[in-house]
Amino acid sequence: MQAAQPVLLINLLVIATIKQNHYISLSNYKPFYHSSL
Repeated sequence: MQAAQPVLLINLLVIATIKQNHYISLSNYKPFYHSSL
């Protein structure tokens, strides 16, 4: 469990960054956003 916690924190940071950039520059992140889904 302890080894998985840093990974979860990194995932949360990545998701938060993607969401922020998703509002700022939608057209630039649209291909990356769809490919990640």
